[in-house]
Amino acid sequence: MKTILLLVIIALGVCAWAPWVTPEMARANMEKQFDPGFRATKPLLSGGACTLVSLDGFHSVTFGYSATAAYDCEISGSGTTVLTYTFYGAVMGAPAK
Repeated sequence: MKTILLLVIIALGVCAWAPWVTPEMARANMEKQFDPGFRATKPLLSGGACTLVSLDGFHSVTFGYSATAAYDCEISGSGTTVLTYTFYGAVMGAPAK
């Protein structure tokens, strides 16, 4: 039982550290969320054509990277959101509408 607990703690530590995630990879995937070709393949992202205005405050956080994105969409207008790139390759926080 102690061995399993130790392995779980080590696995969580490695995931929190996420050495395989580079800043370049995280930034590229965050910017990809606003690419019209990528958005066309995601039916839930229905805010029309969105453009990324800026990606500020890019920094490393536990389990990935985070940044504040300013965007402008045809249908939903402009706004800001916090994007998080996770250790398993998902971007969370992209505008849905």
